[in-house]
Amino acid sequence: MAELIGERASIFAKRVAACLAVAVVIAGGKVDGAVAQPTNNSQQQQPNIQGQPNNQQGQTQQQGEQRARRPSAFERFARQAAAPPRVALINATIYYNNGRALSATVREARLVNSYAPKSFAQDAGDWMVMIYGFEVGEDAGQQQGPDDVQRARPSEARLLKRYRILDPGVGVERETPPGSEQAFERVLLNGPYEWRLVAPLYEGARKFDPRTIEVIDTRTGRVVLSRQFG
Repeated sequence: MAELIGERASIFAKRVAACLAVAVVIAGGKVDGAVAQPTNNSQQQQPNIQGQPNNQQGQTQQQGEQRARRPSAFERFARQAAAPPRVALINATIYYNNGRALSATVREARLVNSYAPKSFAQDAGDWMVMIYGFEVGEDAGQQQGPDDVQRARPSEARLLKRYRILDPGVGVERETPPGSEQAFERVLLNGPYEWRLVAPLYEGARKFDPRTIEVIDTRTGRVVLSRQFG
């Protein structure tokens, strides 16, 4: 009886030992997998972390490059060409003697964004307006890239436009006394006369960058007024 009990105890102990061994093997495999899995993930993810730049750093670098890049000459010309047309406003006092302009004093001169469509169309009279300067976009010849406009700016201002206007000294009229044959008569001015010149700084697609505007009396060749800009 004792031998039978000992034999069964021995068999039970062997089974328990076998079960423990299997459990240890299974547990060991899970532990190894748990330990090895993070290691493998870290090895796979590390190249991605080192190889791919941070999105925020990439955006910051791209914005810095955009700020640092100077606009090309073509881009500057495009912006200037898209700008609204301008006119030159010159307010002056002209001093007359029997209808002849002797001299003039410029009180104010400025450039404004506006239109003056009828100035070139009239083109009649004894005074000649001369506009000297450059065309907008002529400084695009400073080449900065292959797509830039190769158009050198002249070293000196040139005559861009000239047109005729009426002499205000001979265009002043007043009503005649009752009973006269004509209702109005021209008056020859004497003394100071307040006058305004509106000079367009464009013609078709051309736009002017003025440096000097002169008004000349074509009958005498005298410069009535001259004003510099820029």
